[in-house]
Amino acid sequence: MKPSHAANDNLKNELIGRTRDVWLPRLGRDLSREDARQIAENVIGFCSVLAEWSRAEMPSPANDTGKPVETDAPAPSLAANSKITDFVSASRSREMSPPAGSLPLS
Repeated sequence: MKPSHAANDNLKNELIGRTRDVWLPRLGRDLSREDARQIAENVIGFCSVLAEWSRAEMPSPANDTGKPVETDAPAPSLAANSKITDFVSASRSREMSPPAGSLPLS
């Protein structure tokens, strides 16, 4: 059973709202819903790349035929993506400063 569009919209709205809550204090400027949506999309994309690299680094089984393995694994869900926001929120509480030489986000 697939989730309804309304439930999916609620998850998207929650993710965007939580993204705004996390990033607004860090940016020190107003953050639109579109800005928050783009931030969430970029963080999700970044984490997807990290997961892909992690899978690529896994050792091959002894009976490997040398052919790439196709997977039917589903794409990350919005619920999984909210864990990313939770992680960012937790790191915010540690009062981390930007790395030396980093560019301002504004």
